[in-house]
Amino acid sequence: MLQHPKPIHGFTLLEILVALAVFGLVGTALLHLFQSGLEHIERSQHRTQAVLFAQSLFTQLRTQSQVTLGTRQGAWGNTYRWQLQLKSYEPGADTAPDLVSAILQIEWGTQGRYETSTLLLAQSLNDS
Repeated sequence: MLQHPKPIHGFTLLEILVALAVFGLVGTALLHLFQSGLEHIERSQHRTQAVLFAQSLFTQLRTQSQVTLGTRQGAWGNTYRWQLQLKSYEPGADTAPDLVSAILQIEWGTQGRYETSTLLLAQSLNDS
């Protein structure tokens, strides 16, 4: 009596191709998610550095007894460029004459920018 061979159980070529396509799509989506997460971390890091630099600069200005009005600019490291504008703060006639408006702009790269402002109390002002 002739016996039939046992049927072979396995995957067909079509099933393997479909599985590879699904793994490829999932892998591409995960790679894109990972890349956008890294970009977000880099933007956050630059903004945090800019905020810390601004706080440091404003603290330094607050310790000075004389503030020179005008515009200053410079670079911080190889990445950041900054510009500080100091001008008299005069929103109304009844304000104290020794308030200075400080506006700081920090830029990095081609699209990174942070701007902040504060008021400084100075004992005497010198126009430049």
